[in-house]
Amino acid sequence: MDSGERNRRNLTPRVSVIVPAYNHERFIGTTIESVLAQTSEDWELIVIDDGSSDGTAEIVRTFDDPRLHFETQENIGAAPTINRGIEMARGEFVSVLNSDDVYAPDRIERLLRAFADDPSLDAVFTHLDFIDDDGEYLRHYEGPADLWRDKDSVPSFANSEHLVLQLLAGNFVCTTSNLFCRRSVFDRLPGFKDLRYVHDHEFFLRLCYHLRVGIVPEALVSYRIHAQNTIKENEAQADYELALVLADFLSTHDITRFLAGEPDAIDIETAALELFHSLNARSATQLLFALLTLSSQGVGMHEWLIGEMEARGGRLRSACTKHFAEYIDSWASAQDAWARWRETNERLLAAMEEHKSLFAENQSTWSRLNEVNRELADAASAWQESQQRIADLDARLAQSLAENEKLWKQYEEARLSAESERAASVVERANIEAERLKSEQFWKEGQEAWKKVEELNVRVTELDRELGEQLEREKALWLRHQETEQKVANLNAEREALAGELTDLRREHEQLLRSMAFKIGKFVVAPWSAAKRALGRRAPESDER
Repeated sequence: MDSGERNRRNLTPRVSVIVPAYNHERFIGTTIESVLAQTSEDWELIVIDDGSSDGTAEIVRTFDDPRLHFETQENIGAAPTINRGIEMARGEFVSVLNSDDVYAPDRIERLLRAFADDPSLDAVFTHLDFIDDDGEYLRHYEGPADLWRDKDSVPSFANSEHLVLQLLAGNFVCTTSNLFCRRSVFDRLPGFKDLRYVHDHEFFLRLCYHLRVGIVPEALVSYRIHAQNTIKENEAQADYELALVLADFLSTHDITRFLAGEPDAIDIETAALELFHSLNARSATQLLFALLTLSSQGVGMHEWLIGEMEARGGRLRSACTKHFAEYIDSWASAQDAWARWRETNERLLAAMEEHKSLFAENQSTWSRLNEVNRELADAASAWQESQQRIADLDARLAQSLAENEKLWKQYEEARLSAESERAASVVERANIEAERLKSEQFWKEGQEAWKKVEELNVRVTELDRELGEQLEREKALWLRHQETEQKVANLNAEREALAGELTDLRREHEQLLRSMAFKIGKFVVAPWSAAKRALGRRAPESDER
């Protein structure tokens, strides 16, 4: 016996943490570390490797802590392994942690404080955080509140304070990793039944029915969602087990004690509506009805249900799981078709929005093009006016230059001929000066006109360039418009094809449901009628429970 084993036997821990491990070499190290990191150190850790074929055992052996006790065994399943861990546990409290989940650092300390605050509690659950394969946060889960988040709450058990009624709507506890209870609970209740998929749900129903259970509204455990989750292994088998569990529980436990009002004054219609809106057997509703019907006839159903829970074969299981699988596949196909139809419809709507946007952009472009055309027309008109003014100025300038040249010749002749020419009259000199000034004015106006012509030429060139660019954009928009119209046509064709496929899936789904209802009806009625004829006696009265 090593020192770790001696220390374990000599010291009695406050809490026993049980880890049933199976083929979780990727996660088991993180799971154990989350226990070693607890703020409360008064615990023992019992890890049982349930016949793993990977490196789980080797990883567990790398941890050296005297509080950790490790054992291996042949594969017997999760429920029997947890029960074995409970038998080994020495603590006042028992806490289960699956080998792929993770405790919050203060989980043990926080839950021990909850028991200290309310000594009448037998067990507690908490909220959870969902994480993925890599330990990344997915979302927060609030227990019963999440069951009703997308459902009608009235009339139902949504607002009931009794957890057993909430569990009829679904396993809001989610996982055995969320169980923290007194060790004495297992002296008062049998342990986990050997069910592969719903052993936790079955135990939680009995726990909440018989004992006092509370909820600590804090996320103190992280539940890992990954491809190896057992519940994902075979949904049809899981639903079959769930129907067995619910049928056995409802036929052997009086849930009217949790309903509002005194037993002799319960509103039957309201109670029936609440149960109808709450009870959830997933795809196994008809099987649950059949089992409850037979149980009400007093034909020893309780003993048969117990045996069937532990069995792994049988005609009923085989037939029902086949029907459930077809139902689940049909439902999944319908959901997939709906998803594809919605996706196509969304793509079509997006294409229509793009088409509208392109049309609006096209309209804006045409408006801008018209505006540019108007500007070009105005510019052309102004250019023509400028050309006319230039021509007029040129004519006037030529005339003025001719007259000026003539006057200058006369002036030169007069100046050269004689002194008398220099003494020309004041009127003639004034006329000459006036003509000279007029010529200079004409020249200045001509320069300004040429300047305006050059500016207009620059503007016309710029407008020509903008017009070319605008025409190129218009051409591109027209091509995109054509492509969008083709895309819309293709999406409409795809949506019509998906609608046809969805109609076929609905028809197949309805035929499957009618077939299941017919076969279940034969299963319930025919055997009982044959039994009455064979026995030649009346059906026994229902058991009073």
